[in-house]
Amino acid sequence: MTDVLVIGGGQAGLATSYHLKQQGIRHLVLDAGRHTGDSWRERYDSLKLFTPTQHSLLPALSFPARRDHHPTKDEVANYLQAYREVHGLPVKHGARVVECRSEGASFKVRTEVGETFTSQAVVVATGPFQKPFTPHLSQELSPGVLQLHSSGYQNPSSVTGKRVLVVGGGNSGFQIAEELSEDHQVTVAIGKKPSFVPQRILGRDVFDWLDVLGFMDKPPHSLIGRILQQRDPVIGSTVPQLVREGKLAVTSRIVGVQGGLPVNQEGQTLQVDTVLWATGFRPDYSWLSTPVVRQDGQVLHREGVTPHRGLYFVGLSWQRSRRSALIGGVGRDALLIAQHLKEHLKKHLTPSGAV
Repeated sequence: MTDVLVIGGGQAGLATSYHLKQQGIRHLVLDAGRHTGDSWRERYDSLKLFTPTQHSLLPALSFPARRDHHPTKDEVANYLQAYREVHGLPVKHGARVVECRSEGASFKVRTEVGETFTSQAVVVATGPFQKPFTPHLSQELSPGVLQLHSSGYQNPSSVTGKRVLVVGGGNSGFQIAEELSEDHQVTVAIGKKPSFVPQRILGRDVFDWLDVLGFMDKPPHSLIGRILQQRDPVIGSTVPQLVREGKLAVTSRIVGVQGGLPVNQEGQTLQVDTVLWATGFRPDYSWLSTPVVRQDGQVLHREGVTPHRGLYFVGLSWQRSRRSALIGGVGRDALLIAQHLKEHLKKHLTPSGAV
């Protein structure tokens, strides 16, 4: 038995591991990937962070790039791998968790290859991107229309034909639409008109301003926090310019299917070859056998501390603030959880040793 099992070896899991090690808490990180950073390497080729390097740092390791650089997905993956190596973090790869249940005052965790681990506490750090979501009407589209979720997109060769419909107006959807618009006839279907914010304002990155103004640390229940949760802006997109130049079209929400083709809110049937669903993800904690997940998949917690003794989360969207789900924000939340765990182990359980 170890003191703590951390489930998930991405940025949230690594930041948690770092702070647990600093607190002298024996632990093990279980990561589904074969290598640290694999979840980033598998994302689409042109992906770049919309946060610059100065806002994309884990605790106690600088990013190997200049200030204001926006890291590619491979640079992020390599940074995470370097982070694990530099700090000597205990990560077990190829350990996808399929069950986690509490047994009295301890937890038992089982992986898909049948390995079992026990601990006195568990930190779930699997992140917000778990189960790709596509609406039910996707099942009604013609077999002649290629469909893929943004999580399955790699580059323009992933789509079929020239007419592409991107459904969803988040940062990833617009990034992909911009890339495809160079050689394809692209239409983006959105429900609400998004707020576009330039990447740089008065010579500084927008995240510098958001940080200075305190917006990044507003809690989810604050007025600004509630507004941002309802309408997170699209940052640094060239979509408005592409629309003005006629290189990309925007249409209303897709509400149905007619003749195997998507229909928008105005009743217009869209002639398309490919539909790319940039419709986000849903939580998937089906492997977690503790009553801390609501029917809608949301976790019952307060700043990552659940009502179930010994069970914690790091890396949730808006866990404590807008910063929580970003690489540069998970370290603060992880520190809080590590400190809470140290007190928890002292108070309720018998620590099984130091790292």
